[in-house]
Formats: sequence, C-alpha cells, structure tokens
Amino acid sequence: EEGEEGEEREGAGEEPVPVASAVEEMEERGWNGMEKLWRRFNYDIIPKFIYCRGRMVELLTDSNVAKYLEFKAVSKLFTLTKDSRIEQVPSSRSDVFSSKSVSVLEKRRLMKLLTFCAEFEKHPKEYEDFSDTPFIDYLRKEKGIPANLIHYVVHCIAMAKGNTNTLEGLRATQTFLKSLGRYGNAPFLCPIFGSGELPQAFCRYCAVWGGVYCLRRSIQSLVVSPESEPSGDNPSEGGANRVSAVICSSGQRIACSTVLTSASLVKETLDFRDCISSSKHSRAIVVTDGPILGTEGLVTLLIIPPHSDLLPEQSEAIHVIQLEPSTSCSAPDTYMIHILCPSVRERAEEDLSAVVTHLFHLSQGQEETPDDSSKPNVLRCIYFNISLRKVDQSKCRTLDLPRNLYVTSDPDDTIGYENAVEEARELFQVLCPGEPFLPPPPDPEDILYEQ
Repeated sequence: EEGEEGEEREGAGEEPVPVASAVEEMEERGWNGMEKLWRRFNYDIIPKFIYCRGRMVELLTDSNVAKYLEFKAVSKLFTLTKDSRIEQVPSSRSDVFSSKSVSVLEKRRLMKLLTFCAEFEKHPKEYEDFSDTPFIDYLRKEKGIPANLIHYVVHCIAMAKGNTNTLEGLRATQTFLKSLGRYGNAPFLCPIFGSGELPQAFCRYCAVWGGVYCLRRSIQSLVVSPESEPSGDNPSEGGANRVSAVICSSGQRIACSTVLTSASLVKETLDFRDCISSSKHSRAIVVTDGPILGTEGLVTLLIIPPHSDLLPEQSEAIHVIQLEPSTSCSAPDTYMIHILCPSVRERAEEDLSAVVTHLFHLSQGQEETPDDSSKPNVLRCIYFNISLRKVDQSKCRTLDLPRNLYVTSDPDDTIGYENAVEEARELFQVLCPGEPFLPPPPDPEDILYEQ
C-alpha cells in the first residue's frame, strides 16, 4: 500500500484528476446510485493477467497457493486496426484460418511462423545468429513477414517492445502459444477480485509457515550498524555495514537479521541510483455502463498498435483491459476498464484522453458522431501517472551497501508476472541457498506435534 501511494505521487506529482467537468454530468446520472456499492469495486494500480502456462500458474499450482484463489478465463484478444476497427487477434490455428483481415498467402506465412516459434529451440540455426537483433527486424528481414502480420506477432502475441531482441521475442511468443487452449481460447487468466488477490493468497501461504504480519504500520527508516567482520555464505558481497533494525511509523524499533524491501523505501536514504532504473507510465481507470463496442462484453485485452492515429508519437502498444462484473472488480451492470501505456507527454490525461474519447461516450454536451450513441457511457474516469522502478540485482551486490539488505523491483509494465516470479526465485536462492522455492504445505494429518 505504501509503495503504491509513493509511486502515484512520484509519477504524477498531483492527485488523480477526472476526465473533464463533463463527467460530473454522468456521475449525477449514474454514479450517485452506485456509491452505496463502493465495496464492489476493485481498482488495481497495476492490473495484469496470468499466462495459462506461465511461471505464475506453475508457482501457484506447485505451492498449492491456487486453492486460495479463483480465476476467470480471458475469452478473446482484440486489436485496433488502421481504420479504427476492433477485430480479433488471429493467434490459434482456427483464428488464423477464419480471419477475414489476412489473405490466404499471409495465413500460410503466419501459421508457418507460429509453428516455428512454438518449438524454436529445435531450430537454433534459424535464430542464433540474430539473438541480439531486434525482434521486429528479424521478422521483417529474415522471415519476410509483412507489416500487418508483424503487428499481430510482435504487439499482440509476443507483447514485445521495439527494443526486444529476437531471443526474448521468440520466448514470449512461445509462452503465449503454449498457453492457448489450456483453460480457454485465450492464453490468459484473470484473478477474481483483481490482481490484488495474489498478494493476499501468498500472505495466507506465509502464515501457514509461521509468518507474522504487522498491520496498519509502515517502515519509516532503517538502522544501519557497522560490522567488524563480514559473515554469511557470500562475505565478499555487499558492504561491511548491516541493517540491525527498522523503525516503524509508530516509532517502534524492530530488530532484524535480513531486510527485503521495495525500492520506494531506500531510494531516498541509501545510494541505489546506480542499480535502480525508473520509467514513467500513464494510466486511466474508466468505469462504464457497458462493454467496449466489438468486444462482445467479455473479459478481454485490446491492443492499440504504436503510432496509431490516437497517439501518433507513442512508440509502444497501448493495452486496454476490460473486466466485466463477474470478475468482482466492478458492480453489477458496470465495466472496469484499465488503459496503460508508457508516458509520452507530461500528464496521463494528455496521453490517454484520445483513447477514452474514441472508445467511450463522455457526455451529452460533447459534440457527437453518428457512432457515439451506441458507445458505453463513462460513469467515472481517473487519470494518473506512475513510476515503475527496476532493480539490477547483480549491480546491487557490488555496491557499498548493507550486506543484509535486499531490494525488489516494482511490478513491471508487461501483461504477465513472468519477470516478477523469476526475480523472486533468484532472491530466494540468495537468501536460502539449496532450499526449495515455495514448496506445498503439508496436509494437516501429516503434521506430527511434539508432546
């Protein structure tokens, strides 16, 4: 909670602002009646989906944490075309051959490429000389893929960026393809009650093993003490100092042997600048009275390609996540829409207002087009910026920092949790070498109590 508030302040420098004064008219019509249902809304700061065969699903099933969670399958993926139409992303074999936006020759090329990506490790000669080449250039120059198919593969399937190299792009495409058909037609799962349910599930798992939680308090400062002799399995790593205690917001001092924290706590108190990079992102959260037109009212992901007419200077894809009431993220008869992209302009509203105006109807006082009458109405819309910090763990261990202090990255801007799970696994192996990572808890009948 502390990290989320800090990110919002740093990214925006101001409180979240409504779309425009016109939204107040919509609030008078629809929002007042829903204020009594405020517990039925879950606003995720960084919403994500889970790959059906990704690292998070394997972690949830192996550790048995999945029993604390419920999911809903994402039904379909959509994208915005150059002429501003919403169409389904052809990702599976049936989607490719039923697509009307892809020619017969392009269908053959796309299926051949997807078949190769699904098992690219078996054909190293086709990519190993281009591992560090941008994935887009590899597809264009080496595979001869036309521009419209590159959009499908790079932005809608691999969810890659412009600087993603070929090896990373192939791995991301493979994860996507392997996730298809496991729990539904699309490769993603959506947690019921939103992404915020995942930390709660892992907290329950931790409590089973004796974890203790101190609620409604935060860490205000660290007590760093000199250490005469380095100790531990890696005495050469880190500095000679160590964190001996933390000071809570209540003023209480708690002694500790190890501190694992987010970058938001240490960025002002210790010199982590050399190993922490930050990126600014724009967000919009929109509550509407209906689904985005063309999405069939489903839980879905809409990808708006880079350099679209809505935001020509945006070099990365814009993600639009639609959550319907059955996800328990919004009240009945309303939809929760999340819009995310890297920041281009100073304020999130400047980046995303064109997307909101294109997809939704803001007010009756606004100049309307013939299609506006069928667009869903905006009941509430909030814009804000957020800064996401990434920690280079290898660099942190070389700095003159307390040797028992470990810093984690913020959730990244990818659609899944692949990087977060990998970083957690690496840090666990440093802290507990040789121990199994999140093993399943024993069954109650298998526990032997000492007399």
